[in-house]
Amino acid sequence: HRERWTSADDCDIMRIKADDSMGDVPDALTNAGTMVYNYDPSYRPDGNKIVYVKDDYNTGVTELRIMDPDGSNKATILDTHWPSTPRYSPDGTMIAFLD
Repeated sequence: HRERWTSADDCDIMRIKADDSMGDVPDALTNAGTMVYNYDPSYRPDGNKIVYVKDDYNTGVTELRIMDPDGSNKATILDTHWPSTPRYSPDGTMIAFLD
């Protein structure tokens, strides 16, 4: 994962409606900043939460995080080595990820 980014990059999670009612302008759910990467988003099956990875090269901390579908109520649920590809269980009660 880490080798694909350069110091000038950042990465945010974006949202756009499937029916194109937002036009060509995606809605940013995160605001990464320099050398901060938010990636691997996945909706909970009921659509009420998104789980994702935040990798902050400034602090060296990588976190598994959740937020509401509009980008509010962000919370860290785990900080570990390099979590990736988080996915909710079909009933939305568990999150599986690679570490």
